[in-house]
Amino acid sequence: MTKGSVLVVGAGVMGTGIASVFNDAGYSLILCDVKSKIGGAPAFGKGMEKIAIEEIEQLRGRDITLVIEAVNEDINLKKAILKELSAVIDPKAVFVSNTSSLSIKELAEASGRKERFAGMHFFNPAKDMKLVELGKTGYLDEAVLAFLKDICASINKTFVVVSDDPGFIVNRVLFSMLNEAFDLAYNKTADIESIDKAIKLGLSHPMGPFKLADFIGLDICYSILSSLEKSTQDPRFKPSQILAEKFAKGEFGRKTGRGFYEY
Repeated sequence: MTKGSVLVVGAGVMGTGIASVFNDAGYSLILCDVKSKIGGAPAFGKGMEKIAIEEIEQLRGRDITLVIEAVNEDINLKKAILKELSAVIDPKAVFVSNTSSLSIKELAEASGRKERFAGMHFFNPAKDMKLVELGKTGYLDEAVLAFLKDICASINKTFVVVSDDPGFIVNRVLFSMLNEAFDLAYNKTADIESIDKAIKLGLSHPMGPFKLADFIGLDICYSILSSLEKSTQDPRFKPSQILAEKFAKGEFGRKTGRGFYEY
């Protein structure tokens, strides 16, 4: 396939990571963020352009083939941004969202191009993690799905196709496990270090659930669990009390220097 321009919306950890993946694969990149000044984004090379949401009119008439939305897990924010982008970007462009916890169907409807909208969930760190989950709705054009499969191949990622269920595959399983581990610690079945050691050695995981949660960000864990609880009505996703307490204190893990561990 011909490599075209890719617009990544959201200059946080995931957005910049995804942009880096496409840059390494030779795509022309535009990085857009909701802040006027984009800070902290790595240097992707001479071809990358940065713009702010307020300057979105600059995208009108540009040759953009793929838009990847990777802003915060706030469905109203995502809907508003998708609607604004759709008004200025070629109707033939494919839109995807990096979310795995929010409804792809709702986002597709908000985008105004529901036949050309899908989930494209990368994992953190995006440069190193090989998997991409492609979330499809009943609206999705099969030609668009084939296009996204080709995109995955072009950036050296392995894909799985999954229906629009909250959490897709990985997060649906992962956050159920994380929440169970949180409850074990809260109920004093074992301490945090022992649970991490047991899961790491007993299940051959690269790290235990508490180390992993600190790496993901406890604010993100809390947000995803809350979203899964709301969308599934399943009480096993209700954020554990020990996580809720960390969230209330602003102890979000590695990025704040303190979570379940100190950094």
